[in-house]
Amino acid sequence: PLSRVKQWGPPRLVAEGRKMPYIIASPQCPPKPDSWRDLRQQVKLVLLIRHLEATLAVDKSRMYLTGLSMGGEGSWTLACHWPEKFAAVAPICGKNDPDQAGKLTNLPIWAWHGTADTVIVPKYSREMVAEIRKAGGRRARLTMLPEIGHNSWSAAYATPELYSWFNKHQTQVTRSKE
Repeated sequence: PLSRVKQWGPPRLVAEGRKMPYIIASPQCPPKPDSWRDLRQQVKLVLLIRHLEATLAVDKSRMYLTGLSMGGEGSWTLACHWPEKFAAVAPICGKNDPDQAGKLTNLPIWAWHGTADTVIVPKYSREMVAEIRKAGGRRARLTMLPEIGHNSWSAAYATPELYSWFNKHQTQVTRSKE
């Protein structure tokens, strides 16, 4: 439900009255056994993005992707499937298959993870960023938040530099419509 989505991240900030220069779409991950890594769920996310592009004044050169926990996992996965679509990606305490990291070498990425996370252990973010760099990517960074557990998103989304970083990035939109 929407009330769960509004508990964290940008939806919470907006609900608290913060003005943000973004169109924010925050789909709730379906209950297990589904996850954002499931191809059916990825298709639903792509359809949602296409719907937003068709119905709102979306600046296609400034589409940013972020998510927390399962949404961090979904952010990594969607970025791997559609890296040219996003100007920048900020997965927070998410995980993905490090074998997919080579698809992200040209994409600005700022991953976040708490060092004390026992739900999705920090090694997942470390591995993804390390594999992106190993594949030649120089635009991936990782912020490890000392002594913070799974709720690393509170610190990440409260960091003004994250939004400044997003705003510095845009893609080259050369196609008229997908």
